[in-house]
Amino acid sequence: MIPLFIKTYDNIIFFAFNKVNDKYVCIPKMVDDYKGKSYQEWFKTNILSKYFSYIDGLGTECYLVDSSDVVEIYDPREYVENEKYNNEDKSGYVKKIITSINDYFTINKSDIGIEGSHVINKSKQSSDIDIFIYGHNNSKIIQDNFHQFNNYPNIRLFNNQEATDYASKRLNCGFGYNLETVKKQFNKRYYGFIDNQQFSIVCVPYEEKEGYIDLNRKLDNKKEFKKKLKVIDDTYSSIIPAIYKCIDEDNNIYTVEVFNHYGINQARNGDHLYIEANEFNNTVIYGFWNKNECFHVLEERSNYERERVLCKNLKKNN
Repeated sequence: MIPLFIKTYDNIIFFAFNKVNDKYVCIPKMVDDYKGKSYQEWFKTNILSKYFSYIDGLGTECYLVDSSDVVEIYDPREYVENEKYNNEDKSGYVKKIITSINDYFTINKSDIGIEGSHVINKSKQSSDIDIFIYGHNNSKIIQDNFHQFNNYPNIRLFNNQEATDYASKRLNCGFGYNLETVKKQFNKRYYGFIDNQQFSIVCVPYEEKEGYIDLNRKLDNKKEFKKKLKVIDDTYSSIIPAIYKCIDEDNNIYTVEVFNHYGINQARNGDHLYIEANEFNNTVIYGFWNKNECFHVLEERSNYERERVLCKNLKKNN
C-alpha cells in the first residue's frame, strides 16, 4: 500500500510515494550517521547516489529503490489498524488524535495512517504526530471542514503569530519567496495541536483509485515551461500529489501535477498559478526534486509580477 516507508540493507529509510514495476519512487528521509547542512547537500551524498536515476513516469531523475534492496516496510495504515501505537507511542497522543479525527470528521480508522517518526519507531516524547488521511472523498471532508476542527475539545489550530513564526523559517523552502506568500501557503496546510502536542494531516489517494497518478508511463517531448495559468478544475486539489486542469492566456489547456512533500496544494477554481517546471505534451510536472522550479498560487496580477521577479533573482543568486 502506497505511500509507506521502507528501510534498505544499507540502513537508509526512504518515504515511498509511488511504485513503478518493482521499484519504489522515493524521498530519502533518514541516513544514519550523516547530517548535511541542507537537503540539497544531503541528497547528494555518495550513499544515496546509487539510488538516483531517471524515471520515465516523471521525466526526470529521482530516487528509485528496488524491492530486492528493501529489508523492512513501515505501513502507516497497518500501524493504526494493528494499534501499534498502544505500545510504541511515547507521547500518548497518537491514539487521542486518531480518535478525534474518527469522531469529528467521521473518517474510518481504516482510512487513517500515522507516518514519520512514530511509524518507524524513532519518535520521542516531543515528536510531532504526522497523519495520512487516505482516499479522495475523505480528503474533501478534511479540506472543507478542517478549520472548524478548532471547535473540537483539546484541538487548537495555529494562531496568527504562530503561523507567522513558522512561515518565517520556511522562506525558499518550496512555499514561496516572501513571508506573505509562505504564510498563505502554510495556512492551507492542516496543522494544529492536540493539547500541546503538534500534529499535521496530509491527504493522499488510495493506490490505483480516484486521484492516483500511475507512473508506469512514458513522458516525451520535454520542454521548459514558464507561464501563468488559471485553474479551471480543482477536483483533485485536496490530495498530494495535487492535480489541476488549467488554462493559459491563449486558451491552451494543461494538466498540472504537483508532487511536493511540503504539501503545496489546494489552489481553487479561478486562482492563478505561476509555474516554472517541465512540460510533456500539455502535462506540467512540478516536483520537489528540482530547485530551479517555481510554483505559486496567485490571486492578482501584481502578485504574479512580484513572484516572477523574485524567482528570477533567486536563480541568479544561486
